[in-house]
Amino acid sequence: MDEAHLASLPDQPGVYVFVDARGRTLYVGKARSLRKRVRQYFTEHTSDTRFLVHQIRTRATAVRTFATAGDREALLLENSLIKELRPRYNVRLKDDKSYLCIRVDLRKRWPRLELVRRPEPDGSRTFGPYHSARSARELKRFLDRRFMLRVCKDTSFAARKRPCLQHEMGRCLAPCTLAVDHDPYMQNVRQAVLYLEGRVDDLVDLLEEQMRSLSASMQYEKAAEVRDRLEAVRHAREKQRVVAVTGIDQDALAVARSDERATLAVLFFRRGVLTGLHELKVAVTALADEDILASFVGQYYAKDHAIPDEILLPVALPEADIIEPALAHERGSKVALLVPRRGHRRDLVDLAMENARGLLARWDRMEDPSTERLARLQAKLGLPMVPERIECMDISHTAGAQTVGSMAVMIDGKPEPSFYRRFRVRADTGGDDYAAMREVLERRFDRARGGQPGWEPPDLLVLDGGRGHLRMAEEVLVELGIGDVALASIAKDRRRAEAAALHRKVRARLAGQDEPDKPEDQAGYDTVFLPGQKNGLPVRGPASDLFLIARLRDEAHRFALGYHRKLRSKKTFESALTGIRGVGPATARKLLAAFGSVSAVREATADEMASRAGVPPSTAHRVAQGLGALAPDEPDKA
Repeated sequence: MDEAHLASLPDQPGVYVFVDARGRTLYVGKARSLRKRVRQYFTEHTSDTRFLVHQIRTRATAVRTFATAGDREALLLENSLIKELRPRYNVRLKDDKSYLCIRVDLRKRWPRLELVRRPEPDGSRTFGPYHSARSARELKRFLDRRFMLRVCKDTSFAARKRPCLQHEMGRCLAPCTLAVDHDPYMQNVRQAVLYLEGRVDDLVDLLEEQMRSLSASMQYEKAAEVRDRLEAVRHAREKQRVVAVTGIDQDALAVARSDERATLAVLFFRRGVLTGLHELKVAVTALADEDILASFVGQYYAKDHAIPDEILLPVALPEADIIEPALAHERGSKVALLVPRRGHRRDLVDLAMENARGLLARWDRMEDPSTERLARLQAKLGLPMVPERIECMDISHTAGAQTVGSMAVMIDGKPEPSFYRRFRVRADTGGDDYAAMREVLERRFDRARGGQPGWEPPDLLVLDGGRGHLRMAEEVLVELGIGDVALASIAKDRRRAEAAALHRKVRARLAGQDEPDKPEDQAGYDTVFLPGQKNGLPVRGPASDLFLIARLRDEAHRFALGYHRKLRSKKTFESALTGIRGVGPATARKLLAAFGSVSAVREATADEMASRAGVPPSTAHRVAQGLGALAPDEPDKA
């Protein structure tokens, strides 16, 4: 990159993006001065000896810059570009949809605890996110039972005619149908909120006072209920680990690494109590520890995650002067990025390091280094380069109906579901797999030619099919002018399977033994076909160098089949309903969203259809008649 171009970069805050010769994004970073920061990557004899700098210097052919108004805007823009462009040398966090939060709207007359994945700023209280979905559900279940809160949704709550099973089991006060005092219910809600806030000691004091008050007024049954609740809260508190007596919130981070991978652990401490753990595997070993931590902190806390008073780190962050004020602005109060050297804060960082090393040890034991498998795959297929991105296409249909296609993706030898794509085939192919596959390939590579992010051409394209699919894919790539994409297909070789089964049975009979049929005799053997080669390459089980291709084919098949079944069931559902006079696709979709299946709608009364799905009573009555729930002229008795 020449000096004139570097000198022309703006001297103001913003985000820079490095790309290689093929247009693939290598790295996204932020800086207070774009000109100074980008120039550092290409300065000779620099003191920055990180491997990342060497990779950028040798592979980057262009840099794009985006100037921003300030540090906070640069941090937010960096996060959005990392999510959109998926750069090779950035730490990429999972989408927030994998995390659960607990939400409670205290403005409602009868509030309840809800599990949500994407909390909205609507004035309700939100706690979390909880990085273990199981832990979040167990916590909600514990609070619902101990504080006797309603668990039904608002639609069910409004339509219920009698108490549900939760009330019969003594787990809910049933405010839906019974005359429940509002003040005691809200007192229970506020106590559950105290627990979610981590103020367990305050809650224990409150419950003890409430129990004494009820006993003094001779309300012994209610006092016994509070006593049981108090014991449950005390037992739950005993299982929490108190590491320090402090009134602030702290997160401790640490990174552990081996030669080929790294792991990151975050421990969440609320008022000195260890409340949670988040672990992350990092395959980007070109990054130094401080780069991994800076990328994680910038992405993680810029979302809706709770920002603590202190973030404790093992090393100083290179962009701390940008991240710290941005997080403070987001939180509305001061946030400190600290690198403790001694004392209880250092003990918390060391505890995080223990967890990061434990995760790294488990990772090393469970997984074969992907780089080695990819190198063996490259040699086996005779590819010009290591296939960093592998894609597999599959087609699914039933007698030509509801034809769909799928694209499963592996990045660095691991499935990357965020890149999976599905296609609804538009043309009436009549069950012609070749025509359907051609359409899917054309649509996929049209987007690649248009430069859409996330649609860059793969290093290796695999088709679920035989030699015919391979020849068709070659034609499509030539027509679209797409080069540098290696091709392969994978199919079951049933003739080879039958011959192997016959050979095995003959040997068994000569030895005087009975050889039963085996599942693989019917399933066939996987065989990989390459352009210009007559004979295929057999996949000989999980130890084979070609097993990655078979694994990705299975992913593509699963993804396509799931989408096909979804469309087929939706079509079946809508067809059963739209055949009723006065019921159109919109009404069918409402009933589908409310009940989930035709059998559930058939079991519902007309009043339930009207209240839960929001359809007119006359339409609900016709649906009930059309599905056989009512005789033609029989009134709805519900």
